[in-house]
Amino acid sequence: MNQTRQRDYKRKAYVGEIQQPSLKDIDLRYLKFNKSILYSSFLTFFIFCLIVAAGYLNGLLGGNISKLLFYSQQLVKGIWFTLCIVLVIGAWQVRAKHLKFAQGIWTAGVMTVLCSVLTWLISATIPSIFKSDSFWVSATLPPFFLGGYILAFLLTSFCLASFSYSMEPAVYQRLKYHFSIFVIVSSVLVAYWIGGNSPIELDVTKRYFGLVKVTSGLLGGLLILQPSLAFVESRKAKADLSFLRLWAIAYNSLGSTSFLNLDLSEADFTGANVANTDFRAGKFYRTCLKDVKGLDRARLDNRYFDIDQPQVQMLLTQGCCDEKDFFRVNLQGAYLQSASDLREFNFTDARLDGADLQKADLRGSTLLRTQLPEADLGRADLRRVNFTDANLTAATLRGADLRDCILVRAQVARADFTGADLTGVCIEDWSASSKTNFTNVRCDYIYRRYQDGLSTDRYPVDRNFEPDEFASLFQQPENQLELVFKGEFDYTALSLTFDKLQTDKPDLKLKLQGIEQRQDLWVVKVISDDPATVESRIQEIQDTVYQGYEITTTRLESNPLIRRIISDVANIRKTQEETVEEVKQLTKRIGSNFYFLGGTITNVTGAGEINYTEASNQVRSLVSSDSHQTQVANTLLNRLRSSNVATTTTEQVELIQFVIFEETQRDPRFRQSLLQQEQQILASLPESSISLAIRGAIAQLNQS
Repeated sequence: MNQTRQRDYKRKAYVGEIQQPSLKDIDLRYLKFNKSILYSSFLTFFIFCLIVAAGYLNGLLGGNISKLLFYSQQLVKGIWFTLCIVLVIGAWQVRAKHLKFAQGIWTAGVMTVLCSVLTWLISATIPSIFKSDSFWVSATLPPFFLGGYILAFLLTSFCLASFSYSMEPAVYQRLKYHFSIFVIVSSVLVAYWIGGNSPIELDVTKRYFGLVKVTSGLLGGLLILQPSLAFVESRKAKADLSFLRLWAIAYNSLGSTSFLNLDLSEADFTGANVANTDFRAGKFYRTCLKDVKGLDRARLDNRYFDIDQPQVQMLLTQGCCDEKDFFRVNLQGAYLQSASDLREFNFTDARLDGADLQKADLRGSTLLRTQLPEADLGRADLRRVNFTDANLTAATLRGADLRDCILVRAQVARADFTGADLTGVCIEDWSASSKTNFTNVRCDYIYRRYQDGLSTDRYPVDRNFEPDEFASLFQQPENQLELVFKGEFDYTALSLTFDKLQTDKPDLKLKLQGIEQRQDLWVVKVISDDPATVESRIQEIQDTVYQGYEITTTRLESNPLIRRIISDVANIRKTQEETVEEVKQLTKRIGSNFYFLGGTITNVTGAGEINYTEASNQVRSLVSSDSHQTQVANTLLNRLRSSNVATTTTEQVELIQFVIFEETQRDPRFRQSLLQQEQQILASLPESSISLAIRGAIAQLNQS
């Protein structure tokens, strides 16, 4: 953007004449947005009129109370009615002092009923003091005075709030004293004027009655000012009186710069003063609000994110916050780049999708179920962060420090971990995809289980990963998705759920590839003919299967008859030929020595078996490691012998070749890497069954 256009935007923003729908990527640093002198003068005059009205109303109440004190020229009755009014207003005042205004009205109502009942009892017991109409007087006068008192409070609070939001805090602190003196003096003068002459019948002197009127006006002014000052200076958004604060802010934004519905994406407001502006923009995607002044005095809403909350304002402007609990707070698209201290914050169930958290310090923070799709966490310090059930889909974590992070059930499909440090992360049930980028990841070891708040099951057990070994192990094939179930597994429930999914959503083109048991975890592998389907709708597939499985399991457990009927129907429909064909499909014969069934390779004698994932991980390590291949090869051969699955050279060659072929079919990139590194791999290995298997596999791959 050229400098002329940028200066033009600045000029228009300054005088409040913005006509463009977007100020995206505009530099508005250190600007101060003012309103016209005409608007400022009009608004000031109107507030002055309200101040006069508040003072007059306070005095009117005080003057009438002084008259009431001598009600019907009977001092006892006047004192009683005055006491009832004071009790009712005092009940409200006690609650209002703690900013519980709505509760105060309820308390005042209860007090009114009590005063009326007491009046009725006294009039029934001592009729010479109270007449029959005293009950109705005690029932109507206190609410009448309370209504006037609350109206005076609202006027006074609105005026004080308007002053508070229209000027700097230091200026307001000086002005509020002048305001308070004016309200009290006007209240005293009006009370003295309204109170009239002293009652002759009671022989009250003029001086004494004047003192009563002055005292009534003074107390009325003080009682009004105390809750008003408490409300304004609390800066707490109480629901029952939040409209006063909103009205005051809206009033002060009249005639000021308006950003209403504008797209402020990536605009830079660093150091700008936005006080009294209409800052209800349509979009704040990565808008820089660093060191912005007056944000708490701008007109805001929460359409895009929760910028109207004081703690969010502090976080956006200062990069840190005294309040660390951001539970369920919406911070989508927030610009928090280089946030210096977000350590041990609680962002549970918060929205941070698209947020810019580059170089942020989030050590030890909790991000349970936090939404972070497309967030930028590049070079952020994420050590010991708990990302359990977090959504990191398509997030950028380039160069981030994730040591000892908890990524249990985290969704990291299409996330970019290029150059990140993943040493010590716990990845139990995490959901990666073929587009998850592990280029140049640094990782010495990982944890595969999370129990009782601790990461367990270290892998590798007695060594560290070789360079790029982690990426080769955990890079998912393009068309495969793993669904993890914990605890007791119900095959019938899964079968019914998957059949329903295929029927309801045939466009997904899903197939159940197999089920593998890993200790107490059951991994269901699902593939699709269209890899883009799995990639783009991974969340939809997971939610549908998990929710459907849970519902189906509950139904089967609550009604065993349904399970028995399903089993009987299945047995009736299966012929002997169908059963044989099903067994053939589930059981894959490997050469003449092995069977491959349910994720396990078993020799034909049944003497030994090995988990397919374990074998494939070892074979992949041979291909991906640049060194220590001899050590890895010896480890694999020892494992095959100790498990009695392949004790002879012929059996070992046959099994290893099968694993190599299976992996090359699942992952084309593994096939390409194997063919490219043929000479290097064979040269680094001693002559053994492994080298024979790799040489034979490469020869067949070159022919195919």
